[in-house]
Amino acid sequence: MKNKISLIILTFALSCGSKSNLIGLTVPQKQQLSFDNILARGQALYDKGDMEQALIYASKAYQIDPTSEKAALLLGYANLGNAGIQPFDLILKMISSGEKDSNSEEEANLAEDDSNPLNKLKDVIGITEEELSLLGTIDDTFPEYPVIIPICADEARYLIEKLSYLNQAILVICPLVDPTIRLAADNRHNCSDRQNPTLKNSAKAHLLWAMSHIAEALAFYSVLTVSTDSSSSKTNLEMRFEALKSSAIESPAELTNFLSQLDGLEQIILKTMPLGTECSPQYPQTQFAALVNDLVSASSGFNKMAGTPKSITSALEKATAKIQIIKSSSNDTAAAFQERNAAFKSDLTKKLSTSLSEKINQLGSQGQTLSQEQSAQVCSSYQTISGETTPSENTPSICK
Repeated sequence: MKNKISLIILTFALSCGSKSNLIGLTVPQKQQLSFDNILARGQALYDKGDMEQALIYASKAYQIDPTSEKAALLLGYANLGNAGIQPFDLILKMISSGEKDSNSEEEANLAEDDSNPLNKLKDVIGITEEELSLLGTIDDTFPEYPVIIPICADEARYLIEKLSYLNQAILVICPLVDPTIRLAADNRHNCSDRQNPTLKNSAKAHLLWAMSHIAEALAFYSVLTVSTDSSSSKTNLEMRFEALKSSAIESPAELTNFLSQLDGLEQIILKTMPLGTECSPQYPQTQFAALVNDLVSASSGFNKMAGTPKSITSALEKATAKIQIIKSSSNDTAAAFQERNAAFKSDLTKKLSTSLSEKINQLGSQGQTLSQEQSAQVCSSYQTISGETTPSENTPSICK
């Protein structure tokens, strides 16, 4: 019953028009060229589920009048539909993912497979193996567990069709959302010059904003969680850390090999979860930064929709708990941007850093004594992987 109520509350935001509206099919050719009839034809096609044709007519209407709120909404939702995102399906998945934890006050631990809300949602975007291969380059230094080194987010939006559709949805709907939820760290949010001052469909606009951002976030999250072991819920990156943890270190040669593998894992973390503000001169944004921005934006979009049930937003709130705290307590500056990224990285790598800390603490018991230089290398790698800026109870003893 609760799920039905949640869906009923959001139905008004998802509805774009009457499914029986076939205007434009029988009117004279001259009238078909008018804005109203082009928009109505696009709406009818959208309601019938013909997303490709709906996008064509919505684009024509938007080109005629880019200040039209109705044209922008239809164009945005048509792009979302062409990306393969069904709003009701995503909402149902979010409800299912959030119900388990909606009444829990325990601190979120995104490192745990069974409590990571993004793991439960990521299949909604339907990223294929081919698309994953385009989203980055394969690192097969550990052939059994390859990982993907992400390309820049802007390039990914250009190469992957469904990401291109989502990107267009965000661009077109930007002028219709509350300016306070736009992020300075996302160039697509710089749309103040296109602001529409006479808005009537705020709920529809913010829902589209939230849906488009969370869908893109799930695509980028899929890159970080690649798994080739169907018998395990662990990602390939986790399996690499498991292999490191189980390695024997009973001789100087094995210690040297351990340090080499640890350095390799540190480099992988730096490449997959970079905290820098620029990816490349041509494509500024990293996928990891885009992922964090998308999650913040999706959560903000839902928060601007009065009456959105907690059963829908619970999973997203859990995934963004730390970065939302930072956002609410800081100005939207470059420093806050990096702080949000670091907080999310710390959540994602918590399980990995815990495993690594246990292994480092075992080195002495395995008969190996680290030199001062080796200790510094180990602690530097641990700090990079964990994201810790100050020692914690999880920090290896030699690093405190």
